[in-house]
Formats: sequence, C-alpha cells, structure tokens
Amino acid sequence: MLRLRVFVFVICAVSFLNSEAQNSRFIHRVFTNVSVTEEVLFSSGDNYLGVHKDLYFDFYEPSNDTMELRPLVIEVFGGAFVEGNRQWADMLAYGDSLASYGYTVAAIDYRLGFNPLSGGSIIRAAYRACQDVNAAIRFFKANYAEYRIDTTQIFLLGNSAGTIASLLSVYLEEDERPEETYNNGLLQDDLGCIHCTGDYQNHTNDVAGIVAQWGGLDDLNYIDDYNDTPVCFIHGTGDSTVPCDSGFAYNNIEFLSLPYLYGSKSLSMKLDSLETWHELHLFENASHCFYLENLISMIPDSFSMCLNITVDFLAQINNYVENPVNISRVDKDSFTIFPNPANNILFIETNDDLFTYKLLSSDGRILISDTKHSKATIPVNNYTPGIYLIEIRTEKGAFIEKVLIN
Repeated sequence: MLRLRVFVFVICAVSFLNSEAQNSRFIHRVFTNVSVTEEVLFSSGDNYLGVHKDLYFDFYEPSNDTMELRPLVIEVFGGAFVEGNRQWADMLAYGDSLASYGYTVAAIDYRLGFNPLSGGSIIRAAYRACQDVNAAIRFFKANYAEYRIDTTQIFLLGNSAGTIASLLSVYLEEDERPEETYNNGLLQDDLGCIHCTGDYQNHTNDVAGIVAQWGGLDDLNYIDDYNDTPVCFIHGTGDSTVPCDSGFAYNNIEFLSLPYLYGSKSLSMKLDSLETWHELHLFENASHCFYLENLISMIPDSFSMCLNITVDFLAQINNYVENPVNISRVDKDSFTIFPNPANNILFIETNDDLFTYKLLSSDGRILISDTKHSKATIPVNNYTPGIYLIEIRTEKGAFIEKVLIN
C-alpha cells in the first residue's frame, strides 16, 4: 500500500530549509512530503514458538525525488525481543524525518519471543533478530534497482534490542556463533547460519555505518580489528535496562535470568583500542530510550537531539555530502525569545537580518510559521496553556527553544 505522509516532525530540524541541491540534501530538509509504501515482504522464519512468521518492512522515500540512487537507513525497533513493531513512534518519527533530508528509510520486522527465565533463550532471540537484519540488508542489495538504493550507502539505526541485533549483524561472524544457537539434543533446534533466513545469500551484509541507541553486546570479542564500520553510540548514563557501561540487562529486576551486557561506553573503549572511528554521545542520568514518552508519542526535544546526532553522523560517511564538516548550528545566544512563560505575546529578536520561525505544539503540529527580519511578534493568548516549541532557522543553521504559555 502506498500512501503520502505530510511531514510533521519539523521540530527536529537542524538546518535552514533550502531548495533541493547536491550540497544541501542530507544536511538540510529539502523535502516537505514523504511517500510511504507499507508491508512489503522481505523474509520469513520460525519464531520462538516455532510458528512461521512473515517479515515485512515499511519504505519511506522523499516524494518526487529525482536522485537515481539514494542512501538507505534500515530502522530496527526496540522492545526487549518480546514486543515492538515498525509502527512505534520513534520508527515513524525517524522514517519521516530522515526521508525529509533525502534518505530512503526501511522500518523492518524481526522475529520476537524468548523465555525470560533463560539467559540462553534471549541469546537465541538476539541471534534470530540478527539473522533478520542480515536478510533485510541482502534484500535491498539484491533489489536496489527497484528501490533506487546505493548499496555502498546502507546504514543501520537501532533502538535497544534493535541495536543489539544491528551490532550483531555488523560484528558477529559465522565461527563466533553462540553455542546456545545450536541444537542441544533436547527441544532446542539449530537456528542455522547467520545468513540462513531470507533469500539472496550471494549478497553480503556489509553496511556503511550504524547508529546504536542504548544497546550493547554480550561479548566484546565479537569486535575485531578488521571491521572498521563507523558507529555512533547514543546512551543515557542512568539506563538500568541496558547498562551504559556494563552489567546485567534489566539489572533492576532480580528474578530475570538475562545475560551480562557491554553497553555503549564499553564498546566505545574497545573501538578506541582498535583505533576504529566512532562517536560516543552520553546523556547524564538519562534513562533507557529517553526520547519516548510512551510507545505512541515522542518527547520532542529529546528526539530532536538524537536526530541531530544521527543526521550529523550520517553526513560524515555519506558519499553524497560535499562538506560534512561544515554542518552548522545557529548560535542560540544570537536570539532572544521572551517572555518565557508567555501570557499574550511572545517576542523574538535577533541581530540576523532574515530568519524563519515556527511555533509548534509539543506533538509537532505547526501552529504558526513565518519569515521575518530581525524581530517577530507572536500572539499566543488563544492557545491552551502548556509546553510549546519555537523552531528558529537561518541560513547558518537552526535551533529549538521550549516555551511555556500560561
């Protein structure tokens, strides 16, 4: 099914809205509308209960895009390997947002389910998910012409369990398969090789980079010196679900039998020792998956930070970005937004000659949008009291400011 989604997550913008141009795309938002093709089959396999499961993806792309081959970001949702789907809020937000920058995006399924009282069972669940991520990568390499994908520019973007599966896809080799994935002579079937689900086994699962949000690995030895895939780690230091440094998963729930994990900080140290390029973004005291308020809504400013990091990281390794080091942000101190809290009128003043502003609700709806010289006056007396956002854009970049309307 093909539908047109009008882009609404504009609160996450990082740069001035520009016309589509080779030196602007992927750094600035150059597309307003995003087309989404839903429920495309890419693989299948038996889940935890032995039930055969078809796996689908939703494909996001800029509307009326004329670029012949585009980079692809494969999104892998979170949910502790027991829940989650490609329609969760962050999958939708990243899909819409990255497509507005000019990327194609595929939000994929993977097989779910494990026994929470068995550490071996969750290792098998992570391995099944890794197989499914590999199947998705191979699918897009084999069908690149249909989806207009540059196969050298495929990226992974994971959330929690989705990050674990993505990291395994990048680092796990066939001869490193955990023993839990083999037949144990009882009721545990052999899960097969890392490329034994899906089709197109003649294609590789190599990717250009990975954005790893609050995830980890159970074994640092998976990371070898010959794998130089760039990684961008995002993690909260207050995460008790997947420890930022190292520790047992869900360490706040005593009865669970879950594996010991090495989180973003430990993985970063390992990559440091191998001199592999990566980024580590730690958020002090932030909890697990800190940009989600619930499964159907985002915390706008937290998601904005993660999107900004993601867009910048992708630009560093995107072959189509001419000057990635020149990605800019507006100096927040160059603008004055007052009063805050506001009752009737909100004022914006700046030394810059021309700027565009938007007043947005906390869920991303555009309430007012205008372009002004030096200053703007915004009437707010008709709005329901609460938290709103002001997005400021100039030719130098952009920033988001939270405001309270009484």
